[in-house]
Amino acid sequence: SDGNEPPLNDDDLEVWQTDAKDPNEYDRNDDGNAHHFADLHKGMLRFSVNFGKWIIWAEGSNDGAAPRWFLDEKGRVNNLFRRTVKRQIDYAKQQKDIYDADLIAAGGIKGNMTQAGKQAGERAKLWFAWSRQSGMNSTTTNSLKQAQSLNGIPTKQEDWDTDPLRLGVLGGIIDCARKPEKLKPGQKPYRFIENKKDYMITMNTNVEFVEYDEQASHPHEEVKRGYEMFNNYLDTFIPEHLRYFLQKLMGYSLLGGNPERLIAYFYGPTSTGKSTLLNLARASAGEYGTTVDP
Repeated sequence: SDGNEPPLNDDDLEVWQTDAKDPNEYDRNDDGNAHHFADLHKGMLRFSVNFGKWIIWAEGSNDGAAPRWFLDEKGRVNNLFRRTVKRQIDYAKQQKDIYDADLIAAGGIKGNMTQAGKQAGERAKLWFAWSRQSGMNSTTTNSLKQAQSLNGIPTKQEDWDTDPLRLGVLGGIIDCARKPEKLKPGQKPYRFIENKKDYMITMNTNVEFVEYDEQASHPHEEVKRGYEMFNNYLDTFIPEHLRYFLQKLMGYSLLGGNPERLIAYFYGPTSTGKSTLLNLARASAGEYGTTVDP
């Protein structure tokens, strides 16, 4: 998903809830930084033990990007760690302001300062020094490594993308969990729903889901053009009596498993649309699709 990571900016971060305590309540060491970082991003970051990578929840942003989990291929977690450093700097500045105000009240004479003012000055020195240390690459790396094993952070590969009936698409999830025998008249066996953190879905087609009967009049020209091209393909290569079978086969290929133990071979003369259909299916599947050597 390297080329399809959703945007992650300050707008996204502002909507994150945080359980972070006052910076002074954390130890000034790598372990303290790790706990501070984990509290600051609680529920929004997980670490994959199998892949050795962080997984980040993007809540969605003002430009219309939908919420989803994504595998951090670009080291964005290092940028997120800077939020921890910024809180340390802001705390140091706050303590410095308290010290300065107390010094002014004491007429500029340190001996006349209150104990609280003096302690604020000491905390300012300590946290300015530690924030500089925290911002160094080595400390960042060590702190993030410590955070990987904290409660609620590590995950295994089998924790993710396990529901065979939920397909991640651009903007949400296609949920195919409805049982045919329980469908009401006119009700479809699938529904388009919003992605949620507890679905634990990282994979995505990176293709917008548009109902077939809405494509011909869709406001985006590329969708209408795709609809026209696909129907031209069907008219050219796929007889009417085979289309329902093909639809079932393509839908079955999107399930997260192979319960019927099927394998499909496309066999026939050249220039009969086999590769075109396979390329279309592969592109539509996005991260769910792949190619294998025969």
